[in-house]
Amino acid sequence: MEEVGEEVAPPTPPEEVPDWLRELKELPEEVVEEAEWEKAPPLAEEEVELAEALPAQPIEEEVAIEEAPPTIEGHLARLAAEPQDHQARLGLARAYLAQGERDQALTHYRTIIHSEATLIGEVIEDLEAAAQEAPEHLPTQQLLGDAYMKGGRLQEALEKYRWLRERLKI
Repeated sequence: MEEVGEEVAPPTPPEEVPDWLRELKELPEEVVEEAEWEKAPPLAEEEVELAEALPAQPIEEEVAIEEAPPTIEGHLARLAAEPQDHQARLGLARAYLAQGERDQALTHYRTIIHSEATLIGEVIEDLEAAAQEAPEHLPTQQLLGDAYMKGGRLQEALEKYRWLRERLKI
């Protein structure tokens, strides 16, 4: 916005177009296109065959780049920095379980059960799956019973403890 009394500079005239640019603008499009093709080296026979084999339509699928899940070492580093990071502990327990290190996983699930009620639903889901994979692994079954208790699922906890007692009588 101009203020009253302020001087405004007159518009500057366009600069003179250089001769070489003016000459390019004057060339017909066909000449420019031909000149561009002449600059490109000829394709080898194999390249021509490969180009003809490619689909005519561009591929429009998005490539999803999946991030690698955090490693055991990554979770351990997070826990070293913040020992009360129960989300990291849950990730660590899952990573151990995925690698078949069930006892290490149960140690971390147990810590969560005894200290963090907000993650109990996820812990129960994980332990139910682990108990189905290894139904005769009694420590998993017992910890699942403990998780049911912590989650207020008393009837399921009692059923799990009775099931364990029957197995231990053998």
